Amino acid sequence: MARFVFKWRYFQATPKDNSRYVKYIATREGVEKIDDTMKSVKTYADYIATRPRAEKVGKHGLFTTEGMQVNLHKVSKELNDHEGNIWTVILSLKREDAVRTGYDSGENWRQMLRSHEQLLADAMNIPLINLKWYAAFHNEGHHPHVHLIAYSSEGKQGYLTEKGVAKLRR
Repeated sequence: MARFVFKWRYFQATPKDNSRYVKYIATREGVEKIDDTMKSVKTYADYIATRPRAEKVGKHGLFTTEGMQVNLHKVSKELNDHEGNIWTVILSLKREDAVRTGYDSGENWRQMLRSHEQLLADAMNIPLINLKWYAAFHNEGHHPHVHLIAYSSEGKQGYLTEKGVAKLRR
């Protein structure tokens, strides 16, 4: 059985805390610095979409629901202005498990996430119509993985229980 790493966290609806985390992941030791001309709106979305080994889908690596184009600047502004909780997830496999299961390519991760939108909405107690999610595939040498951001377009709507997390892990 593949060893699957599943890290789930959320930002509470406090812009001060959100900006601290974004600053941490953007400036920590070893991070590759990127052009900060949009620094007033940079978010976790910018980090996952533009870091090295992010598989690009157009100009960056961010993707969402099938057929929807992602404007990174618009998403970052929306995240900065969002007053509700924002959940972040990292889904990772060891390289050998990713190869064996077919999750060593961004296309397979995109298909899997898109096919499980309803499950994500149900687990987070957000009506599918209000679910907003974005992800990026990072083809790291020893552990290909996906970063996922999810939240409700309706402010403070949504919550995640232990049962919901267990449902998502499966």
